[in-house]
Amino acid sequence: MNRPNNGPPLRFQVSYSGVVAKVINELRYEAFLSGRLQQFDHAWRSIMERLRTDPLAFGELVRPFHHLKLKLHVGSVYPVTVQFGIHEEVPMVIIVKVKLATPR
Repeated sequence: MNRPNNGPPLRFQVSYSGVVAKVINELRYEAFLSGRLQQFDHAWRSIMERLRTDPLAFGELVRPFHHLKLKLHVGSVYPVTVQFGIHEEVPMVIIVKVKLATPR
């Protein structure tokens, strides 16, 4: 996807299903129980900001889905890892999976 040369920076719409939202809430609660809530919240805010502003520079490409015009990526800010698709033509990111790392 090409970025415009003039005007404000491109912002991506980030979306995820209700199932993913439920998983996020469960992982946040798990982080709370393990005393890592602040760390989880910081990581989640950082991930969301990076997905909104420049998802192509966040994480690694896993594989393209040419028929869907999506590129699947995985990125992490400890202790949260996300798997997300970036649309090739529309400024849209779709989060498909979220995981919480085990404590170090």
